[in-house]
Amino acid sequence: MTQKSTFDRILTDAVSSKSTAASFFGVTNAEGPLYIHTVGTKLVDDPASEPIDEDTVFWLCSQTKLITTIAALQLIEQGKITLDTPVETVLPELANPVVVTAHDEAGRPVTTMPAKGKITFGQLLNHTSGLDYGIDGTTPMTGATRGMPLAYSYGYKDGEGVSKFCEILKGSLPGIPLRFEPGTNFAYGFSSDCAGFVVERLSGKSLEQYFKDHIFAPPRYYVCIFLPLAAIEGPAPAPVIPHREWDLGSTPNAILSSDSVDSIVAPTLPTTGVDTLTVIVNMTAPYLGLPAGAAQFGRGLLVNSVDIPGKRRKGSGAWGGWASTSFFVDFATGVAAVFATQLIPTGDDTHERLYDELERALYVGL
Repeated sequence: MTQKSTFDRILTDAVSSKSTAASFFGVTNAEGPLYIHTVGTKLVDDPASEPIDEDTVFWLCSQTKLITTIAALQLIEQGKITLDTPVETVLPELANPVVVTAHDEAGRPVTTMPAKGKITFGQLLNHTSGLDYGIDGTTPMTGATRGMPLAYSYGYKDGEGVSKFCEILKGSLPGIPLRFEPGTNFAYGFSSDCAGFVVERLSGKSLEQYFKDHIFAPPRYYVCIFLPLAAIEGPAPAPVIPHREWDLGSTPNAILSSDSVDSIVAPTLPTTGVDTLTVIVNMTAPYLGLPAGAAQFGRGLLVNSVDIPGKRRKGSGAWGGWASTSFFVDFATGVAAVFATQLIPTGDDTHERLYDELERALYVGL
């Protein structure tokens, strides 16, 4: 791969100049990894500490949302649930949600109205449910823990699970709070968590066990080549499928049909959702270069609906994690890339700038 020396220089210069922490960058295609490189030490302020390597475990956070989506799509293929199924039939904790209509100066909801519609399973997969990290006023929007909801940082005791999680979201409100009427907009929040709860209840397994049994278990780990990374085994990326037309259903150990794979990056948002998502993307990924109106969301991934000049092609899927990890899968060119540091608060400018520089260097050689 002709860009290897360029990648090496970008990563080494960034870490040696202390502009960022230890980093990982990987590029792959359907045949296997093209470039995997780690640079830096586990303790940023101690150059004598153990260096990171391909086996170093990164905190992936929201990068695991794609894995949950895959599990959810498997349940649909198995006939256990549909995109239009009201989630309350599996999670009664989500029955009778309320739409928040006003907040006080501290960001706490003060008035609500009953939601007219029910949250469906499909709305959990494309974040149109109305569930939002910041709607209840308990998620800090500034400081080192910016974007880390109380429901995630709470110390759950044995026996506490979904019910306690939903109790925290509900607080003193008459129902689970929503940013808007289900299905009418885009809001990034607890939708994937609730989809995971559905997987657990319909499968009778913990989410971790379900992943091990139905997604990561050999030889599926190697067949599942559209996955950008292994959420349990470490940060190294797995290969990607270059063409979604490839019939996964004909593969003996396939984990998804080709139609389900297509749905992961098929646009699903209404116009209002596109506008909202565009604002979010421009704020959290200022160097992506996504043109106005080109931000879409499929069943699990951000989708760019046009080519981005000098970068990923139309129809690529992407997302990232709270602790500064990012990935994209470009089906048109048949490559995927993962760039990871471990920096908080989320939205670190240096991480986003380097991610852009690495991606542009990649496409120079394609």
